[in-house]
Amino acid sequence: MQKRFVAIREDTPGNAWRERFVAGRAEAEAWYRGSGRRSPPTAAECTAQLQRHMPELLGPYERVCALVGEDDLAPQILSQFRPPPLQQGCTQAVWLGADGPALVRNYDYPLDIVSDHFESTRWFGREVISKGQRPWGGCLDGMNADGLVASVTFGGSPAQGPGFSIILIVR
Repeated sequence: MQKRFVAIREDTPGNAWRERFVAGRAEAEAWYRGSGRRSPPTAAECTAQLQRHMPELLGPYERVCALVGEDDLAPQILSQFRPPPLQQGCTQAVWLGADGPALVRNYDYPLDIVSDHFESTRWFGREVISKGQRPWGGCLDGMNADGLVASVTFGGSPAQGPGFSIILIVR
């Protein structure tokens, strides 16, 4: 299987972001609903949890909810609060060869669910380049303008608790 990737520059979510959300809406809902999952939290609960734990995301969250308009499940999907369990992740290793060290990274996600975009954004006033995933905030990995790097790697334990999707926290 082959996949074409694109680079996107969008300082803040706008019409181009909304078009990507609409195009990927069905996959995002399938991900958020998960299999065998109990009912998702309400939009009000999602907003309250963002306010409590990540208030810096409230402005952008409210903006993307407004861009989407009337959609019964979008606020919950976009909050990424109480997501279904994640059963996969990416592999990383440090190579210490003659020209090393080097970080070797493999995207272990199926190509049909990995988004096609790398993005440069400035949602919080600082430029970030990232491998975007899922609606509005999700990043598999990225680096900010100060050189801080973060990435998602599966740690080997399926344990989980209430909270937010790791791809939103990486953002």
